[in-house]
Amino acid sequence: MALGISQSKVAALLGVSRGRITQLKNEGRLVLLADGRVNLPATLALLRDTQDPDRVSAMRFDRAEAWLKAQGEDQSEDLDDASAASNATASAYREFRIRKERALAQIAELEYRLSTGELLLVSDVRRLAADLGVRFRSELEKLPDHVAPELMHRDRTQIADRIRVEMDAVIANARAEYRRRLIQITKNDGGNTGEQI
Repeated sequence: MALGISQSKVAALLGVSRGRITQLKNEGRLVLLADGRVNLPATLALLRDTQDPDRVSAMRFDRAEAWLKAQGEDQSEDLDDASAASNATASAYREFRIRKERALAQIAELEYRLSTGELLLVSDVRRLAADLGVRFRSELEKLPDHVAPELMHRDRTQIADRIRVEMDAVIANARAEYRRRLIQITKNDGGNTGEQI
């Protein structure tokens, strides 16, 4: 039969705060009995299975195991049963931690790429494209009024050449404006929110 003890007693045995025990409970790393008390052997097995290998644990497993031994119960069978029962939980916890770490790394990478201007918000690019499209169309619409007086009494070749020069100027201006606005967007410090491209 598993030994059930209070969460406060578990905190004292492991040498951690009561708040840390609450955190472990919220993480699903405490094995609770039906009466709400902690199944200490199962909890110790689960904590060992799910502890982060990159962190040095402040928990005193030795003190808790010594206390169990002093209670006069043969805990080896409980520890084996608890370890087997907690394998599924430990595996799920490890998988969760791996997914969480990957997601945090992806978020950090996206934030870095956004802050360096390597990544742009879709909303900014759409706004830029719409603004430049309107500006480009406006410049094209002004073209006939601008060149018409010059084209009177000219032959077809001269008209085509003059229109080509004006079109090249409009396109060059649009490219320059695009570059300028794109640089402006990339210098923004990412205060905007929106989809990323």
